Amino acid sequence: MGNMKIPLMIIHGEQEQLVNADYIAELKMPTLWNGGIEFIANAGHAPHWETPEKFNSLLMDFITDVTIGDRRQ
Repeated sequence: MGNMKIPLMIIHGEQEQLVNADYIAELKMPTLWNGGIEFIANAGHAPHWETPEKFNSLLMDFITDVTIGDRRQ
């Protein structure tokens, strides 16, 4: 895979109890993926159910950035 960059975004609930938030914050794989990590307040293991508006907004921004570029600049 060499220098291939794969678009990836991690969306993590701040109150997640199964996966440690510190571990997620330190997750770095710059040679494999190109993306970001977003933490959602007041969400745990299922931010897509617990905070669907915030989750969907983050996901749509990511999809837009990947498919047509970042137009927020």
